[in-house]
Parts: sequence; C-alpha cells; structure tokens
Amino acid sequence: MAITYATQCDRLRSNPEGDQTWIALISRAAVVDRTELESAVDLSGLLDEGETLDDFVSQDPNHRFYKSHDGEGNSIYFIAHSGFEFFFGEDGRWPAFTEPTELELRLHQECSRDALAGTLLGANNPRLNADPCIEREVERDGNVRVAENPSLCKRQVIYTSQL
Repeated sequence: MAITYATQCDRLRSNPEGDQTWIALISRAAVVDRTELESAVDLSGLLDEGETLDDFVSQDPNHRFYKSHDGEGNSIYFIAHSGFEFFFGEDGRWPAFTEPTELELRLHQECSRDALAGTLLGANNPRLNADPCIEREVERDGNVRVAENPSLCKRQVIYTSQL
C-alpha cells in the first residue's frame, strides 16, 4: 500500500470524532527527517503539478515533518506548515478514529489555554506541548516521558505513556 495525501487538519477536525483523532495523532507524533518522509509517502496528491517539496515548504522556514499512528495502528505521516498539518495515510485514507489518552487530553488542554506556549513553540509545533512547563521525551522503547520543568513551574509531576 502506498501512503498518499489524505487530508489537512481543518477538514479532519470538522467534527468531534475527528477533533479527538487529531489530538491523539498530534500527541503521538515524533519528528522525522525529510528523507524518511519522502521515502515513505507519495507527495503528488498534495503538490500542484510541477511543484516540488522545496517549493511547498519554502514559504515557511519553520516547517516540520512528523510520523504518528492512528487507532488501528496505521502509520500516519504529516507535514506541519504555516499552522496547518497535511496528513498522509495508507491509500489516502483518513486516519482511523483514535481516542486520546487522559495524558494526551491534558497536554492538549493545557496548551490550548496557554498563549505563551503558542508564542514560544511557534505555529508549527503540532502539539504546542501543553505549556512551556512541559518537557516531553520519547525514549527508544517507545515510552513517552513527560515532566513538568521545575525551572519554569512551581509544580513537578512526572507522567509516562506508551506511544
């Protein structure tokens, strides 16, 4: 199966189930390099005729490439560009419904309430990782270690979740 362009974030998030899926995908995302993205996905459904990936991302020097997975375990790649995410799925299918974990919801809710996080992290950090107090580290075994940074916060709590 080819991984091809499926949709962008505003269409995915157009209903409550899609919004929940978006939160989970963003929370589980890991940065990948351009080479991995280009070798894994067919970009032709996203790019205009004659347009290259360089052309597409040239308008936003802070663009990033990510890989995540949906509720059925399918690999989902996306490009975060100019405040939008452009998703690629197997045979162009939209990501399957994915219910976010309690941790993923908490990170998203904290981030959405914190204007400073959006300013510090920029539009292309797809999760705007809660607030600047949150540090997130993906370990080799797939565990995600999330800790609140005591140098920025008065509270210190550590959470662990599986990607």
